[in-house]
Amino acid sequence: MKITHDLTPVGGSFIDVDEAEYVDGYRLRLTFSDGTVRVVDFHDYLRDAPRPWITKYWSLDEFKNFRLVDGDLMWGDYDLIFPISDLYNGKIEYDFSRKPEIPEEAKQREKLEHVAIPASTLHHLESRARQEHMPVDLLVERYLQEGMQRQAPSTR
Repeated sequence: MKITHDLTPVGGSFIDVDEAEYVDGYRLRLTFSDGTVRVVDFHDYLRDAPRPWITKYWSLDEFKNFRLVDGDLMWGDYDLIFPISDLYNGKIEYDFSRKPEIPEEAKQREKLEHVAIPASTLHHLESRARQEHMPVDLLVERYLQEGMQRQAPSTR
């Protein structure tokens, strides 16, 4: 089998976000590369978002901390990034009722892995989860991942 990549430019124009300005509440005024201006309200999306890395933007200080990267509007390290088409249409399309599928091998691995976490560490993670309004499971997962990264042998 031979795989080739066609790197010839695609015809037509692409739309980017050229400017983004905070208006009020959870609304931003976006100016697109074709001159179109839209005010997009992110209130409903943030209200309905079930993920802690999204709900932290319910804080107006966090919400106002957006930036433009290569024509895309984003928050954090890709915590929030929206399709240009949604922004251009002035409405964020979402369906949080759908849950992501967990691959079967991940389910099997989850059954086999048992890791003991010291009670004091677990207590600290629970306290931090309450302060940051996030599920303790997410912090435990991060704790375990960081521990595995530290234990991995160096390749240098």
